[in-house]
This record gives sequence, C-alpha cells and structure tokens, in this order.
Amino acid sequence: MTLKGPKLDTERELTAAFKTLKQKNLDLVFIILDLYSTSLYKVIKKLGDVDIGLCIVQSKFKNKRDLNQQQYFDNVLLKVNLKMGGENQCIDFETSLIPNHTEQWSSAWT
Repeated sequence: MTLKGPKLDTERELTAAFKTLKQKNLDLVFIILDLYSTSLYKVIKKLGDVDIGLCIVQSKFKNKRDLNQQQYFDNVLLKVNLKMGGENQCIDFETSLIPNHTEQWSSAWT
C-alpha cells in the first residue's frame, strides 16, 4: 500500500487498512517505511496499536545497503521478538558476576 496526500487522507486510509487487517486476525503487522517521518510514525503507532489494537512493528528501509547488513536484520528481529512477547536478554542471577544481587547494570559511552 502506498499512501499519498494530505494528513487527513493518510489517517483515513490507514484506519481503513488497519481495520481490514484486524478483521483478518493477524498477530503482527510489519511496516517498512521508505522515508522516516516522526509524524507518520506516531500516526501509525496510535492508529494501529492504540485505536485498532494491532501489533505494529515499523522499520525504516534506508537503501539497498541495508539488505547486506546482518545488524539491520538482527535489530528488526529483536523488535519483532520483543513485540510478540519474547525475551531479548535474560540474566542468570545464579551465575551473576555480583553474587547476592538482582540488579542489572548497563553503561554507555559517547
């Protein structure tokens, strides 16, 4: 489906499409965006997840280079797995580096 036109038309088209998909009892709707727009992303999330009740995962497809990058697909699969109720990481507290603690520590450098 390709959506064009003013925002109102886009919302109307998305609502109709999502209602049709909801009737098909889909577990997941995966949307690939060829351009990223914060406003479009928010509209899709609100209409799909909140208003219609679909499980929506969105991904931005930048260019053909993404097709050759394993990290791109790994990240997409992590999103899908999490959205479907899976666990992307699980800490084994019995073999933890810090005995008798149940905290998880993380850090990032910029």
